[in-house]
Amino acid sequence: MYQALYRKYRPQTFDDVVGQTAVTTTLKNQLITGKLSHAYLFTGSRGTGKTTCAKILAKAVNCENPVDGNPCNCCASCRGIDAGNILDVQEIDAASNNGVDNVRAIRDDAVYPPAEVKKRVYIIDEVHMLSMSAFNALLKTIEEPPDHLMFILATTELNKVPATILSRCQRFAFRRPTAEDITGRINYVAYQEGIDITAEAAQLLGRLADGAFRDGLSLLDQCASASVGTLDVDDVYQTLGLAGQKRTSDMMEAIAAGDTPAALGLFSELYSQGKDASAMTINLLLNSEGKKMGKTQKGAVWLDPNKTSPFEFYQYWRNVADADVLKCIRMLTFLPLEEIDKMDSWEGSQLNTAKEILAFELTKLVHGEEEAVKAQESARALFSQGVAADMPSVTLSADDFKDGAIDIVSVLVKSGLVSSRNEGRRAVEQGGVAVDGDKIPDISVTIPEEKFDGDGIVVRRGKKNFRKVSK
Repeated sequence: MYQALYRKYRPQTFDDVVGQTAVTTTLKNQLITGKLSHAYLFTGSRGTGKTTCAKILAKAVNCENPVDGNPCNCCASCRGIDAGNILDVQEIDAASNNGVDNVRAIRDDAVYPPAEVKKRVYIIDEVHMLSMSAFNALLKTIEEPPDHLMFILATTELNKVPATILSRCQRFAFRRPTAEDITGRINYVAYQEGIDITAEAAQLLGRLADGAFRDGLSLLDQCASASVGTLDVDDVYQTLGLAGQKRTSDMMEAIAAGDTPAALGLFSELYSQGKDASAMTINLLLNSEGKKMGKTQKGAVWLDPNKTSPFEFYQYWRNVADADVLKCIRMLTFLPLEEIDKMDSWEGSQLNTAKEILAFELTKLVHGEEEAVKAQESARALFSQGVAADMPSVTLSADDFKDGAIDIVSVLVKSGLVSSRNEGRRAVEQGGVAVDGDKIPDISVTIPEEKFDGDGIVVRRGKKNFRKVSK
């Protein structure tokens, strides 16, 4: 019977696990020294190896002949756990067994010693899906379990696990693998299976896997089944229903040239062929043959979502150049043409709002809504603290204070954001710099110690004083 590649090539020892060296090294050292915890919590995104490492750990603690912290995979215990024949090691899906009665059954059975192996091990996958009553029923057992008992919990949503559970477990964070890590694994599996795949196709599959080894091997499995002979990028595009790099480049050139009929014609053609619209959008914005929509002071940057955290991704698009924001919005918006034409006059607070919306929507598209919300909250917190990344830095002297308050125009001039005081005043009056309510300009300002009083510093905009900034 055929077995899916991601199941056939699931790592069987800690040494086989790719991209999680910190986790596997620590677990192996604990096994070698015998300093094992009674409860572990594995966290990370999907397809990073949480359940795999949980199964390896369950085998290792019960292995009759361990080798440097790894299970031997030859003894009766290892073979029985792999086959699922040993009832002392159970894998439980919390998504479908999330009630308090399910946990009570575990608690009642946990008091009995194992019948066939050294330790009774419960692997609870997607533990965040347990109800609050179920978590409460599990608390005492996890806090003071019998010596023969071990819990291994796994979750993709750490924020949903109660603090009372977190404090009772050793926590291991599984990092998101890079596209290169996944590409290497794809090449290894392809070699073992005799699949002839080009380097470009393997790299493409590594990027499409979106940081999950399981997804990468599933895509390889699908494409290899559909192609005859050498698997190349065209086969991948055809099998997965993606727009090819050449077609994406043609569409990008039509957009850049303002050739609306050609761009819409290409989009319609690709869409009618079943190409995924969101995937085409990501390709246009991030991977269209080196044409970069966003720029920084250091020049154009190729943004690879697999190498960029959600926060970094959000910050990049939040700080994109004004002209590039309008290009992106024109590409993504479905507003009437007269509304789109008005964008040319956007400035100040309108552009700032547009950047925030653009950054959030693109981060949600690439990393998911939950990660986008977290990134936005982190960016706002960083902004309110006045320490946002890559912001201008200004050191003020006593002369930059007027009547005991900071003159915001002086700050703008010193930061280099404006070339003169007149330009600075215009920027403030036109909303180019937000200094109202809880906002301050995103400029790092160093203030003389003697200028601080007990309450902080007053920020002045023109003749008006705004809130005091704490030290």
